[in-house]
Amino acid sequence: MRVSGPFNLFYETVLLTSPICMTTTHSKFGRIWTTIEPLQDDLCKAMKDGIIYSSQDKSLRANILMNYFNWNSDDAHNIWFFLPNETEQNIIVGKFEDGSYLTEYDIQIIKEKCKDRLNTVMKNGFICGGNICNICMKMNVLLLGESYKHYSPLQSMFARGFYECFVQAMPRLL
Repeated sequence: MRVSGPFNLFYETVLLTSPICMTTTHSKFGRIWTTIEPLQDDLCKAMKDGIIYSSQDKSLRANILMNYFNWNSDDAHNIWFFLPNETEQNIIVGKFEDGSYLTEYDIQIIKEKCKDRLNTVMKNGFICGGNICNICMKMNVLLLGESYKHYSPLQSMFARGFYECFVQAMPRLL
């Protein structure tokens, strides 16, 4: 039997709110405007304690976020998902711009592809490969033409948008 030395798990987060970053697909028909900000400490505690969770009724969750954590109504009602899993403290807020003429099926597929890619990104970290936690990523997505038919460029666009904002939001280790 071999005994290894002690090791520490590092978590990564951000200190500041990033400026708005725009990323496009290679065809320039898909655009995403992203920003990343740290989550409030009391909101993280509420998520750990199970007061706010992903399978919660959306209107109830939005009311809690607006009344107790001073979120604006638009962000509170447009939460796409929590990453990297149900109990982690990362919130992804997103909405599609008016120029995106998508069916509900297309929107669900795009959200799933976004979730898959950002889940991988947040589990592998940016600084030292640790999990990323305690952040809120806000996205405005505009897809023109047939840009949403090929999901691979969309996934890389979501990852590039995340990395751009993460670097500018002063990343640090927890």
